Amino acid sequence: MVNYKNKYIKYKLKYLKLKQNGGAGLIDFDDLFDENEWDKEIDAMMLALENNDASELPPAQPLPQLPPQSPPAKLNTTSVVQPQLKVSSNTRLVEASQLQTTLPIPIEDLSNLYVYLDLDETLGFFGMNSTIYKKFKKYIFSEPPIDLINYLFDNGVVRPHLKKFLQTLDRWKKEGKIHGVGIFTAASNKDGWVNFNKKCLENYTGTLFDKVITREIALAHGAEMKKEIGDNNIIYKRIIKNLKLVSPIPENVILVDDKPEYVINGIVIDVPQYIQELSDDDFNKLIGMLKKYNNDDFVRSIQNDRENHPPRGLQNQTNDNTFEIVLERIALQFEIQM
Repeated sequence: MVNYKNKYIKYKLKYLKLKQNGGAGLIDFDDLFDENEWDKEIDAMMLALENNDASELPPAQPLPQLPPQSPPAKLNTTSVVQPQLKVSSNTRLVEASQLQTTLPIPIEDLSNLYVYLDLDETLGFFGMNSTIYKKFKKYIFSEPPIDLINYLFDNGVVRPHLKKFLQTLDRWKKEGKIHGVGIFTAASNKDGWVNFNKKCLENYTGTLFDKVITREIALAHGAEMKKEIGDNNIIYKRIIKNLKLVSPIPENVILVDDKPEYVINGIVIDVPQYIQELSDDDFNKLIGMLKKYNNDDFVRSIQNDRENHPPRGLQNQTNDNTFEIVLERIALQFEIQM
């Protein structure tokens, strides 16, 4: 379905850009733009950019609905966690906010389209990776080797079809259908964990992320915090992910996240939490691989962590087809031919 309004706005912005740069090439555009109702939104965008105030941009339009998805074949109906993506409830536009951003957005970026991705429980369940990373830094004084991380990824730590998902986004980027793929995570990068995880994902999938927004970066640009009471009345502070840090146009940025309630100023595709961890057999094989470092305290600390934080929930998500559905949602919103 062609979104003529978006196409009009994108071409009008190109026209205004040419006009700003002295008028070269305007003869090809002048006859296209009589006054119409959409020009009010163009004027609002230009005024917002001049004032470096993206909060005045018009609200995004809701996504068109797709026909219902047929359920995937079940491996075992008693143990498989099925994706619960539904267009009517889980693919939705987030409400606008008045939160300001200090990042200037150049005019040429107004037509660019971006896909950003949450990390934990969206791309995979990285608790074991985080533990391995911290224990290696503490006891071995180095980062874990990539082949060890690939073993974790190959045995359920990342969501099924991750390689195809990221490689498809990478292909769309190279074809100019989207203009950036990044990570937006509430995780801290103080100890370098996010950068390490990014490097491992890039190595595993053969793709590159253009930008990473971490907890520290979001806070530095005025991110709001939301208090939440968890188990045992523990109070957590959640970062509100403001997609204006990516683009001032809400329709032009999609975030894939398992916690859409903490996202503002863009489109969020809500995905079911992914909580798959290593099976007991795969964990025991991992311990065997770690014994070559001849450090009993190192190995014991990882075993203790597993005992203190055993896998939670159903542990058979091998039939998860979430990424296939997400690609369809992105293609529909950005008018990409699959």
